[in-house]
Amino acid sequence: MNQITEDFRKLRLRPTKERKGQQEELIELNSQNAVNSRGTEGKWLKFVVISDTHEKLVKILDKIPRGDVLIHCGDFTNYGGSAAVSKFNELLGKLPHQHKIVIPGNHEYGFDTRESAREYVTRVTTKNPRELLTNCTLLMDESIEISGIKLLWQLLAHSARISFYCEPGAEIREKWAKIPNDVDVLITHEPPRGFLDKARNPKFHVFGHIHECYGAMTNGKTTFINAAQLDRSMQTEYAFYLSPDERKPKWAQIPADVDILITHGPPLGYLDARAKDQHYGDDEQLLEAVEQRDPKFHVFGHIHECYGAMTNGRTIFVNAAQLDRSIGCKRDQIPDGDVLVHCGDFTNFGEYDKISEFND
Repeated sequence: MNQITEDFRKLRLRPTKERKGQQEELIELNSQNAVNSRGTEGKWLKFVVISDTHEKLVKILDKIPRGDVLIHCGDFTNYGGSAAVSKFNELLGKLPHQHKIVIPGNHEYGFDTRESAREYVTRVTTKNPRELLTNCTLLMDESIEISGIKLLWQLLAHSARISFYCEPGAEIREKWAKIPNDVDVLITHEPPRGFLDKARNPKFHVFGHIHECYGAMTNGKTTFINAAQLDRSMQTEYAFYLSPDERKPKWAQIPADVDILITHGPPLGYLDARAKDQHYGDDEQLLEAVEQRDPKFHVFGHIHECYGAMTNGRTIFVNAAQLDRSIGCKRDQIPDGDVLVHCGDFTNFGEYDKISEFND
């Protein structure tokens, strides 16, 4: 496996711990950024695993190591679409790997053709993805065998309202029950919550999705590999994105006498963490602007996991995000009041009909 982007931020993985009698151990990658190396005897296949390139594959194309099998664990586009898929396929055609295995991720809108997926793919058209991906083998709930090694893609999506979502419980258990006992390499887009599928113990489980946790670990039976290539700072496709240099003059325009500052994202260090030591607030420029002006309140959202309030003694910081990552609402009803403030993300993609519905 290889992580190719040079400016990936090194974030600490969660500590090892005991889980039902199994010791989880982080695997230190070797000098080639791989989990193992070629032996001196027998036949070998070199697998190169990447994930989450989000339409930036062209930037790392010449850095992808040569190998026998290339696996892409999904999210090769931002929102699906025939044009983006065709471009990805064109780039794959320039790579020398004999076998190229690709699975769709939650960002490949239009690949999930189930009725339940239609609500959030109305703005995207991805017709006949298999016909567009001519330079690889697309796996969708199916397996392939290469030189006696069995690889399987299996649907695994925990977060609602994304492609390939499965309800926790019976629906997702039914999917896992279909995994054959003899699978060698299990390929999913999302990582397992805990160690799933202990009865099968594939040699490798490869995935992506969680950009911050690139790396490998083992439970002694299976090697788990997160091959995500991009960290959050490299995704610039959001509305209103500004570079740090562009943001600085914006924050300077905040008047000194502001009482309530409203932004969509939080300042660095205030209700902005998705996990321990993983903060996603705006850079220190926003925090500096807030501390210089000391508004009574700074209200925002964006980081769904950090709903709540805190203070530095001068300003009360309020994260008002209503949905958690499972898209479960935190409130049953909106309280009565004189002023309602919505801090943004009231649609998924800015669809005209959804804006009208929100306005109604």
